[in-house]
Amino acid sequence: LQKPDVQQLIKFHILLWKSPSETHSLLKEGLEDFCPSYETVCKWHNLFSKGTIDAQDAQWSGHPQTACDEDHVERVQELVEKDCCLTCEEIASEIGISCFSVHAILRNHLHTQKITAKWVPHILNKEQQGNRL
Repeated sequence: LQKPDVQQLIKFHILLWKSPSETHSLLKEGLEDFCPSYETVCKWHNLFSKGTIDAQDAQWSGHPQTACDEDHVERVQELVEKDCCLTCEEIASEIGISCFSVHAILRNHLHTQKITAKWVPHILNKEQQGNRL
């Protein structure tokens, strides 16, 4: 049973003039382990009662949810390769993303860490290992 199926059941209970608590009780009795929480049933019941057709999350305007896309990863990598002594704040202001996003890119995507004021690869490849010897 999937989320849209449960939503259809809630819509059906609204047509039968069932309250959110009655709807949750009936769903719990029929679906057992697949029943959504009481809070979720109440939220969907209220949305559908007001005429909302679908309870999918709406798109938000403004900044994207994350700045850790390929373009930003490449731009951060270029800046670090040019000057490994840059701080997260300097990189963030240069690219136009948050310091938190820069730090996430450096740690999670580029696998670097700050050592003595320089961003260095956390895991060296064979070529980098040879250069350090």
